Amino acid sequence: MRFARGAGALALSFALVLAWAGPAGAARPLLDSGKWDQYFALFARDTQVPWQPIAVRLDTYSGAPVDFAAYAVDPAEVIVAGAGAKPRALDVAHRTPVTRWRFTPPPGLQFESSDVAVPLQNREGFFVIEARRGDAVQQVWINLSRIGLVTKESPGGIALYGADLGTGRALAGMRITYLVNRAFVYAKTDGGGVSRMQTGNGPRPRFALAEWGNSTAFVSFVPESPLPAAVVGVRVDRASVRAGDIVRVVGFARKRTGSEMRAASGVVRLALVAGGKPLASAQPKLDEAGAFAADLLVPASTRAGDVTVLASAAGASGGATLHVDAAGDAVLRIAIACADACAPDAPIPLIVTAKRDGVPLAESLAGLVGESAAGTWTLEILDNR
Repeated sequence: MRFARGAGALALSFALVLAWAGPAGAARPLLDSGKWDQYFALFARDTQVPWQPIAVRLDTYSGAPVDFAAYAVDPAEVIVAGAGAKPRALDVAHRTPVTRWRFTPPPGLQFESSDVAVPLQNREGFFVIEARRGDAVQQVWINLSRIGLVTKESPGGIALYGADLGTGRALAGMRITYLVNRAFVYAKTDGGGVSRMQTGNGPRPRFALAEWGNSTAFVSFVPESPLPAAVVGVRVDRASVRAGDIVRVVGFARKRTGSEMRAASGVVRLALVAGGKPLASAQPKLDEAGAFAADLLVPASTRAGDVTVLASAAGASGGATLHVDAAGDAVLRIAIACADACAPDAPIPLIVTAKRDGVPLAESLAGLVGESAAGTWTLEILDNR
């Protein structure tokens, strides 16, 4: 169940450069190490039950303390904040937080992933959790709810059942809000905790929002693809290469464990393919982070055009496209036809000859300076000043 993730998770990619300076060759210290305090990411499960321990995940790159605050919000505010292509953070400048607390990650300049306890146990409702380090801010929202929803769809309509997750008791008279096209349709569950909507051939609801006391639950009727069993990502170090060059290939593999995607292990099968024909291959091993890197030699005989780099691991595949330019084994010579006696004010004729393995290339410069069957072209410089 997801409305928005506030400011979203911060995607961080960085390179650590170690430079040498000074007569003794001492390592130069990393400059502006305090800036790593600004890089952190906050994650949370969308829904948690209020009677169990509540936590969010914090990824940091330094040990500076992080100040947290929790704000009670209306679900509609989260929906509006998450609408559009770019979800925005909620403005909490004029809100009073329900609670504040501080968390200090392990010391040092290193990546750490920590579970941070949220002091909202036995509360119900929507809350925005804000983490702050100076001017750097991250937000996530959590829904502390005791409502559980089960839905059943058929060609003629939808049935929704609501129950208390703590007792299992059906919730009779629970308010249900359906979104049908752009209009809200309101209903309540019957004595058995069931709400039915007959749609026939008409429009079907996109989601339903259930409310019971301070608890809220949400269910989407929009079809969603299941989480894959594994994923593979692959990239090449450049967009184009020449035939005969070596291309660097990097990537990662993740395998699903329960509801999480974790680093895969084993070997990755790499292949460079053109027109369904394999040109090169490699089998690098996945490291502890589930990443790999390998070099592939593009054969010198490869024709100019696009080729595909395919990577397979853990039952999944990924690919990247690479453009190959024809091998640069042609020899191009330029000579001045009148090298010994060129008139000062006369055009200077240039003889251009292109050969590959000693054989003239009749097509190499044809579009530039005219046709020639012998691989030789004549150009003239009209102004030799």
